[in-house]
Amino acid sequence: MRELQEELGIETATSCLAPIAFASHGYEKFHLLMPVFACRKWTGVPRPREGQALKWVMPGELGRFPMPPADLPLVGCCATFYDGTSYDGTSAGSGSPSRQPSSRRKMTA
Repeated sequence: MRELQEELGIETATSCLAPIAFASHGYEKFHLLMPVFACRKWTGVPRPREGQALKWVMPGELGRFPMPPADLPLVGCCATFYDGTSYDGTSAGSGSPSRQPSSRRKMTA
């Protein structure tokens, strides 16, 4: 939660976070194991506070953007979690995927 405030200027409660995956990646000098959470409710307006770019995108579009190697395997997981669409664009699970943009959808690592 501290990083949400530091990097985006938003605040949330622990009860508004849901664990969805782990990022695991072996770098040359260390192995990263990082929990990934979905945040569906917060206060404040997300703004880049550390010089990074910030853009609202649909979950299925995440793979179009450059990201650290540890984040690449998470693209499909996040797209399925947020809108029911698998990374290849097909519907995952029952029901039809949501195609409406949401001002509350943002993935950060």
